[in-house]
Amino acid sequence: MGTMAIPSEVRRVQAAIDNNNRKELEWSLWYARMRQTVSSARPADVKYWSAVEQQVDEILNPPPPKQNYPARKKKKEIRGLGLTPLPGETPRREPTNHQTPRPPGSQHLDDPTFKSLVNEHRDILTAFSRPIKRVPKSGS
Repeated sequence: MGTMAIPSEVRRVQAAIDNNNRKELEWSLWYARMRQTVSSARPADVKYWSAVEQQVDEILNPPPPKQNYPARKKKKEIRGLGLTPLPGETPRREPTNHQTPRPPGSQHLDDPTFKSLVNEHRDILTAFSRPIKRVPKSGS
C-alpha cells in the first residue's frame, strides 16, 4: 500500500502554518486564492483551497478579542423623581440634620443629587457646544 505523495505546495502551506512564518503565510494565502480561480479547478479543489485560505487568513488577521464591558450598577441614591407622597400616602420622614437654618432656596446647593445633575448638564452643554470634528475619508 503506497501513501499518496503530498504536493510540495501543500507541504509548504502546512510548514508555513506550523512555523507561523508570516512571509510564507502570505504566500500561502496568495497561492490558496490563486488555486480557487484557475479554470481547471474542480469543486473539491476549490472547497479545499478556500478552507486553507480561511485558515491562513485567520492566522494572519486574527479577529479582535471580544469586548467584555462591565454592566453598570444602578445608583441606590434618591433620584429626585417621585419624592412627594401620592394622595392618601403618609409622607416619609426624612432624617433630620441639626444644622443652622439656611435661607430658602439655597439648600439644594449641597444636595448630592442636584450637584450630579448640574455636572451632567454642564457635560452635555460642553459636548454640544464643541464643533464636530470631521474625519477626512482616506483615499480622496
